[in-house]
Amino acid sequence: MEKDEEMVVIECDTHFLQTDVIEEEKVEKRVDETPVNVAEPAEKQSSSSHDDSHPSDVSYHLESDDSSEDNEEREATKEEKCVHGRKLIVYEEALDILFYSLRCNQCFAPVEDVEKVNVGILLRAKLYCVNGHQLLIWDSQAMLGGTPAGNLLVSAAILFSGNTFHKVGHFAKFLGPNFIGKSTYYNFQRDILNPVIYSAFKKQRRLSGEGS
Repeated sequence: MEKDEEMVVIECDTHFLQTDVIEEEKVEKRVDETPVNVAEPAEKQSSSSHDDSHPSDVSYHLESDDSSEDNEEREATKEEKCVHGRKLIVYEEALDILFYSLRCNQCFAPVEDVEKVNVGILLRAKLYCVNGHQLLIWDSQAMLGGTPAGNLLVSAAILFSGNTFHKVGHFAKFLGPNFIGKSTYYNFQRDILNPVIYSAFKKQRRLSGEGS
């Protein structure tokens, strides 16, 4: 049994971004979500509250500027980096020090305004100089097909570690970072994570049958 569970976890870790669909039988309340266009944010920096109306719950899909999504090899490499790359907790004040130290590449003026939008644990920042030029649009994590990679990985980590959203969300509330919303977690679980688990389970059963 332990061997089966190990193989399922390994399969999920390397292939959790498959998009097969299976109906989940025991999901709690699910909320239909409407995609949000982050390129035109409706509000500035969101708070770190974690109730069901959290801004992070609006959507788990964003517009992607990656024009190479049809390049499967490149996407596979990108996915591996997202899974195995280092993840850091960074304070907002430290980011501001970095942002406001930049200069405009058009007029060399300093940064005057930084617009910030949070979607789950993703931070998107738009930097403007004193003359109104947009210096940069910066994302704190990579995008996978319009989905913030960190938001998906948090959901996968909760499910694959045997935890519940309630426990991890409670922990995040005390720690204080922006976090994914409950309905975002359950949508990831229903649309991506459970299908991957089911696919790995079927593959393992097939291999076990061939070996017997």
